[in-house]
Amino acid sequence: MQMKGIRLPTNLPTDLLRSFVTVVELGSMIRAAEKLHFTASAVSLQIKRLEHIVRGPVFFRENRQLALTETGTLLLKHARAILQTNDAAVTSLLGALEAGPVRIGMIQDFADANLTDVLARVVAANPAAPVHLKVGSSSELQDLLTANRLELALTFCDLDDPEALAYRETAWIGKPALFDLPTLPLAVVEAPCLFRDQAVEILQKIGRPFEIVVETASISALRAAVVSGLAVTLRTVQTAPNAEYCRKDVQIPSPTDIGIRLSRSEISSPQSKEFARIIARSIRDTDAAQTASGTCGD
Repeated sequence: MQMKGIRLPTNLPTDLLRSFVTVVELGSMIRAAEKLHFTASAVSLQIKRLEHIVRGPVFFRENRQLALTETGTLLLKHARAILQTNDAAVTSLLGALEAGPVRIGMIQDFADANLTDVLARVVAANPAAPVHLKVGSSSELQDLLTANRLELALTFCDLDDPEALAYRETAWIGKPALFDLPTLPLAVVEAPCLFRDQAVEILQKIGRPFEIVVETASISALRAAVVSGLAVTLRTVQTAPNAEYCRKDVQIPSPTDIGIRLSRSEISSPQSKEFARIIARSIRDTDAAQTASGTCGD
């Protein structure tokens, strides 16, 4: 019972805030309901309860899309901070398993070369922390990170990116005979792709005839096209099956090296900070090993 003259503090329930943030991130109550394992009507009711507490609407419809009101925009900032503090407390008191999975995304190039090592280090550092892994393109992972559907994303970036933590040497890769053909057969990853853009720009700039004969979302398919002698590609030297495939003596300008960026989302968990250190350490160890061996490719 509330005593006369005493105003009790208003509480913002974390379950309502989590539903609110999920709706914002996914842009739809239906998609939020699927992720939260609720019905759409249950999520809608939670939002109404939250609006009653904050005494105003948090969403409005704009071109059939949900948009934040001024109250909703202000609430979102506080909601994310509250949830981050809540999840950190749960992790500290009950362990990583209760805090939910750490969602990590990484480019396939890195997954092929370092995934076993990274996962082994992650498990050794915190065996109780569940991990959800997404392997995809840099653009896809960056979109997921921006939408807070990933906590960590390891992506390629421009070499002069201030957030680049390392770089990878790039080269024209393929069987030597293919570079002597009148029309260069080219294998590329589907757009958007920094390597694809650079390859096409270089070849067009020097007037070198080329034809894209392989266009794929799979690095494995790209590598198969190169190994089979079907096409050449522009990629990091780690993509080459061996040093003989790295062509630096062809009459084509050398490509620019590329950076690697490791980014964290705004709502990343305490475990993601430790996992970021593990991934960064794996990158440094890989670079040191490759420098010591002095080889091109695997």
